[in-house]
Amino acid sequence: MSQLYRRKVKDLAKNRRDYLFKLAQANLQRGIGILATLGCGSLLMLVAGMFCIYLVIGTGIGISDGHMPDLSKDPFLIYLFVWFVVWLGIFGTLTWLAAKFWQSSTAKAKSLPYVPPVSKQIAALPPVEILLRGSNEPATTPGELLRAAHSPAISNGKDLLRARCEEQPERPQSISL
Repeated sequence: MSQLYRRKVKDLAKNRRDYLFKLAQANLQRGIGILATLGCGSLLMLVAGMFCIYLVIGTGIGISDGHMPDLSKDPFLIYLFVWFVVWLGIFGTLTWLAAKFWQSSTAKAKSLPYVPPVSKQIAALPPVEILLRGSNEPATTPGELLRAAHSPAISNGKDLLRARCEEQPERPQSISL
């Protein structure tokens, strides 16, 4: 029975260890998702900001003289516009994917069933499962367990009540002066 108990405790400890490993893994994935979302989102904002700054300053859009650049005469502007749109699409997609990864890892961490520490699991077990030894008949009778370490010299109970003369200590003799 004690082997079964030990195996049960080992199983409880393994379940707790597996739970903690899965929880740490999900939290690590969540952290990676957060960092990826923030990183890709920052790059997205940087590219969008650079594109807006170039349109306002580089091409003159928004300046009060009403000047609109002619895109057909300047092929560099078309190339730059396509480049910005492509990078905005790439960083926007990466940000969206990172946010989805973050969301799924958060859901995974929340969906893990809680496994309490082993001491609390053992305390919650029914008494039948936490016995350290079985309730079978003992191998020896209680009388054999309490027997004397050496064989008794007295054969019957009446001898126990009688004092023996040879075992009494000698009295010291008085000394006269």
